Amino acid sequence: MNQPYVTTAAQFFKDTVPALVASSSVSLPAPAVFQIGGKNGGVWTVDVAAKTVSEGQVPPPVSVIVKAEERDFMALVEGRMSPADGVLTGRLTLVGDAVAIATLMEALTPST
Repeated sequence: MNQPYVTTAAQFFKDTVPALVASSSVSLPAPAVFQIGGKNGGVWTVDVAAKTVSEGQVPPPVSVIVKAEERDFMALVEGRMSPADGVLTGRLTLVGDAVAIATLMEALTPST
């Protein structure tokens, strides 16, 4: 599947994530929350099990919390930064179980 060209985090969560989640075969026990700072940032909740994406944060429990500034998040989305590089440089904060984080990354990676 070709990933559509996106320019902002808001566009990514609106146009790309729903299709990725809908076609994913992985599951998380609870939703993941993305807290993206910057002009086109915001808070989005991705529930891989329910195959939904919504704007805003859900009450606990959550499986994973991802925090980043929009420019860094887009570098991750566009493949210019790996999750490991983002964490090591402090540009990306991942909170949650390591297995849940890996599962989330698998769900949000377009298949080729």
